[in-house]
Amino acid sequence: MMGKIALNYSDYVYVTTDNPRCEKPEDIISDIVGANEEYQFDVILDREDAIHAAINENTDSIILIA
Repeated sequence: MMGKIALNYSDYVYVTTDNPRCEKPEDIISDIVGANEEYQFDVILDREDAIHAAINENTDSIILIA
């Protein structure tokens, strides 16, 4: 649900994981984005890399890290 809201109301989304523990990161990403292929988003498995990408590529934007 959170992924769908982000994809619906954001200009761009970086999808990543947060402490996946025993879950496969790819499964988490799949749950987040589902079949929402019509939206623009990047999948960056490493959370730190995703945050850096969001900050470096969107210097004049509001960035929400949730």
